[in-house]
Amino acid sequence: MTSTAADPVPQTNIRPSADDIPVSSSPDHAGVDGATIPNDTFATEALSLHQRNSIVSEFRCYQQLLAEGFPPCYPIHLLEAVITNPNEHRELLKPWQMGSTADDIEFTEVFRMQLQRLANFRYLQRNRRRMTKFGNGVETTTWDDAMHKIIVPNHPVSDAEMPQWRKETLEVPLKLLQALRNWKMQNFKDSDGGIPECETAINARFASYGLPFTVHLDQDARRQDRLTTWLEYHNFGLWLREKFTRILRDLTTEFSSAWTELMDSGALGPSETRPEELCTQEFLAQQQTAEDKAKEVVEQAQSDVRSVEKLVSDSRASEWHISLAQDKLARAEETLRTAKRRGNLIAEFNFKTKQYRDAKKMVDGQTALLDWIKLRSVEMLDKSNAEGLNETQR
Repeated sequence: MTSTAADPVPQTNIRPSADDIPVSSSPDHAGVDGATIPNDTFATEALSLHQRNSIVSEFRCYQQLLAEGFPPCYPIHLLEAVITNPNEHRELLKPWQMGSTADDIEFTEVFRMQLQRLANFRYLQRNRRRMTKFGNGVETTTWDDAMHKIIVPNHPVSDAEMPQWRKETLEVPLKLLQALRNWKMQNFKDSDGGIPECETAINARFASYGLPFTVHLDQDARRQDRLTTWLEYHNFGLWLREKFTRILRDLTTEFSSAWTELMDSGALGPSETRPEELCTQEFLAQQQTAEDKAKEVVEQAQSDVRSVEKLVSDSRASEWHISLAQDKLARAEETLRTAKRRGNLIAEFNFKTKQYRDAKKMVDGQTALLDWIKLRSVEMLDKSNAEGLNETQR
């Protein structure tokens, strides 16, 4: 099935439908392009300031998504309910939790997350079109000329002196910025070359996943129909997951080595066999609590020894009492040393494996998100095919 460049994306102000946002005669909060959040959005007096701000922010992000032609992840009439009771809307928010294993929903401002991800996609989209226009390098001459227009001397410089001034003043910063720009263009891309190469790579990627999509990209992204742009965005998600999967694979050996070292240390209990459980905030808090309690026991034992020694000096206790108190102190100190050693080893494991765990979290998050994106792709493709069939039958 093919997505072809047909109708350009409308650039008019797109707003939620009347069914989504009821009309308010005296709106409390203005949105983007004149649209408003109705008064009854804030009918609940129990809303906190943070929740109110989140609702306003999410409403504006929702509008921007519609204006870009990208489907928000849930209908706008659920906005207040999602912000105030996110766990009751777990299935709606789950694709945007970025692999979080927390029982409670961690991220509620998902329209903002959608918009940020869209901005990253737009960067990649512009990047590949620059590659077509200027080749695999950066448009050095054009870019340098633009920088020269921005950076001007703050004192009079004659035309004859200007070349030397530019060389002395701009050479180093321009080279640094050029290097950064080159790095971004070479690393934030999903294929070599420009539009023809990217188009081939995208279609090959779809085929490798068994996805029934084919795209024909336009050099001017504004002329692309929404389905083509969405499928280009779908490819962006697949590429991101592949990128994080490669990082995860490269870190696997280091992770396995750190886990083996921790198990061989003897610091773990017989039931502590899952490394991911040792890295949760709850588990680390428990370890700190155990260490704090062991420290309190030592301090109490030290106090007991001092008390017994004082009694002995007053001839009211024997050396046996001192020995007993000192033995108790020694056991408490050993327990504290063991707790500290265990805590340090687990903390070291957490530090060594953070990159691996972050990469795994990103892969898991991208996978969950891609399931949602795939559903939208199929829906949009079916709708496009149905509209094309209706047009043919007229």
